[in-house]
Amino acid sequence: MSRADAGRGQPGFALPLAIIVLVALSLAAALLMDGAVASFREAGADLQLARMNALAESALVAGLDARLDTAALAVSPGTVLRTSRTLVPDSVSNTIQMLASHNVRVVVSVRSVAPAIRLSIGRVVYARLEPVPDTGGELRIAVIRPAWWVPIP
Repeated sequence: MSRADAGRGQPGFALPLAIIVLVALSLAAALLMDGAVASFREAGADLQLARMNALAESALVAGLDARLDTAALAVSPGTVLRTSRTLVPDSVSNTIQMLASHNVRVVVSVRSVAPAIRLSIGRVVYARLEPVPDTGGELRIAVIRPAWWVPIP
């Protein structure tokens, strides 16, 4: 055996071990980054959902604060008494519909199309029309208790 062949003995294990360790660390880093991005997206969706719920509640309160005249009592059941719609930046629809015996249904629908998040939230309230004292013919919407609003499925 010559001196040049003396350095070549068993093949080394350091390079394959280093490659395996680097691949394992790269996979772990990629999984951590994927989890962080998923958590960030979920937090954005939760924030958007909370904003949409607040918007639906405020639209519902605005619909319940509506004043109508006594002509609303003479319309047939199923007639839409008032509709309002806002389109910027979200679509908010507020509808007051006459039901039988001075009852009304207030329906609020909120739709949002944000980048990568599409949400639709609704509320429905059943209420009664009652005269407002000292106004000479205005009606207010009085909520029927115990449940004052129900989410639309």
